[in-house]
Amino acid sequence: MISQGQSLTQETLVGHYAGLTSRLLAFIIDTIILSVIILFTSWFVATTWRLLQLGPIFSELDQRSTILANLTMVITSPLFYSLITLLFIASYYIFFWTIAGQTPGKGIMGLRILSRRGNRLKLRFAILRYIGYYLSIIPFGMGIIWILIDDRRLAWHDKLAGTCVVYAWEAKPDETFLTIETSKLIARTQAVRAYLEKKRKAG
Repeated sequence: MISQGQSLTQETLVGHYAGLTSRLLAFIIDTIILSVIILFTSWFVATTWRLLQLGPIFSELDQRSTILANLTMVITSPLFYSLITLLFIASYYIFFWTIAGQTPGKGIMGLRILSRRGNRLKLRFAILRYIGYYLSIIPFGMGIIWILIDDRRLAWHDKLAGTCVVYAWEAKPDETFLTIETSKLIARTQAVRAYLEKKRKAG
């Protein structure tokens, strides 16, 4: 079992590296989560803008100030929206990588991102890993497909940031639970034996 703060050696990690399928499924889940958040935020902003009638207010302000007019033009431009969206997506991944070692998608799939030594990812390496995403995707996704080739299931962005993705499901048995259930089973078995023995003697 691999815990969040546990320091692991390369030998400990061997056999626990996450494969391409589970990593892609985690990415798809994260993409769905991000899409829902972005769509809801866009709807909320558009609805608030319309209900508060901010359009006419800003138009009036724009006529009185050239600076405000230029600022409004920048804020309402598609390029600004795209940059904000890109920044939000990058922040989503980098935040969860550094704080939890896993995005919600990876958490659902039971995956965790660690440094090669098994430590939690530091901010600078998380940023480097996110930049590496694009380096992996741009050449026809070869950096992602490399997971199938590499012995440690490392994509190009893993190699760039010095990270690896491992399975991190809790697999430790609950000893108290097992003890209680075993005791119950033994008691039931003894009760059945006693009943059968009583029936045999009575017969």
